[in-house]
Amino acid sequence: MNWWRWCPWLRLMEAMRLGRSSSVSATIYWRRARKVYQTNNQLVKQLCKYLDDQAWLENKRIMELVRSIEK
Repeated sequence: MNWWRWCPWLRLMEAMRLGRSSSVSATIYWRRARKVYQTNNQLVKQLCKYLDDQAWLENKRIMELVRSIEK
């Protein structure tokens, strides 16, 4: 069984290797790839912001504990 047939990116690469890719299908695949890349970047930015906010809240909590101990 050719497992790569189920992955559009691998199908495109195989078609390009064999010289059978049409410019239309290549354009469609690369547009999809760009969309995946953009979505991935957006998710990474959201995750970084979330982690930064969590670290800030944790630091705030620690500072409140330190202040309460100092009193």
